[in-house]
Amino acid sequence: MDAFQVDELKLYLRDEIKIADGVVLRCPTIGEIANYGESKYFHVAQMLCSTPSSMKVFLADNKLDWMQVSDFELFTMLCRLGAFSKENTGLLLGDLDLSSFKLYQFGEDDFALSNKDSVAEGENPIIINQVIYDILITYVRKMHNFKKQVDKAGNSITKKVLIDLARQDEKMAAKKPYKSFLRPLISAVKCRQGYSIDYVKDMGIFEFMDDVARLNVIVQADAALQGMYSGFVDTKKMDKTVLDWMREIQEESNTKNKSILKEGAN
Repeated sequence: MDAFQVDELKLYLRDEIKIADGVVLRCPTIGEIANYGESKYFHVAQMLCSTPSSMKVFLADNKLDWMQVSDFELFTMLCRLGAFSKENTGLLLGDLDLSSFKLYQFGEDDFALSNKDSVAEGENPIIINQVIYDILITYVRKMHNFKKQVDKAGNSITKKVLIDLARQDEKMAAKKPYKSFLRPLISAVKCRQGYSIDYVKDMGIFEFMDDVARLNVIVQADAALQGMYSGFVDTKKMDKTVLDWMREIQEESNTKNKSILKEGAN
């Protein structure tokens, strides 16, 4: 796939992003997410961005090895299982109903999802191939600041251990009541920046998350400046870029490699 540049300005301004013909990504507001249900919304968004590593238990229960399944293959499976109905993904994908898509073979080795069997006569079918999928999910991850989970196991024993640990985590998470992710962030920007509740409700999720990150940069810059003037900071050893609160916000690597194990394969 050719490299492409995520249009962060369009995301920030809540403009719709045309990924491909018939595939348009919208940026929901905080108010829309609250009305839909925060827990349900983030579940769907995270499911869209799921990787075989994050779904290793589901794949194992279906007799599949997460290390042998590609991201796109997992996505096609979830589409065909009805995980991405229009009701579930409406805030992000509008009227697009991914649950109506089927997997088709185009050429010798190319596979793509399409709704060609369900479109009305005279309408063009929508096709989602590997490239379109990659662009769509990259945008969704950027919008929510999700990190891609990639786990690797060196042998079958380690693989089983990671699956068992993931299963335990899922069981523990299922017992816990949902705790709002957005509420403390909304409280922070509201108190620090003076945003009104109505203003926050009208913010797009990417705009809001970017403002939260910017607030953290501003606080760091203020603290560094105060430290300089008070003499508690050695300016000779200090990274001066921390004083620029308008700087580009540095992100962590988009790939989360938490389990790269080197025991060697069986």
